[in-house]
Amino acid sequence: MTDSSVAPTPDENVRPTFLPFSPPSVGPEEIAEVVAALQSDWITTGPRTQEFARTFADSV
Repeated sequence: MTDSSVAPTPDENVRPTFLPFSPPSVGPEEIAEVVAALQSDWITTGPRTQEFARTFADSV
């Protein structure tokens, strides 16, 4: 059983400063692309996935 009145010792793996959280930037273009994918006959495979794979591969 631990004593909650004793402060924990600093851990070298803990950030000394706050890491800010930023929500994702989702605009009309992203929403339109999601809607288009959901309305298509292809959700997990197909031309959009192939295009993404090619674009991603070109960028890395």
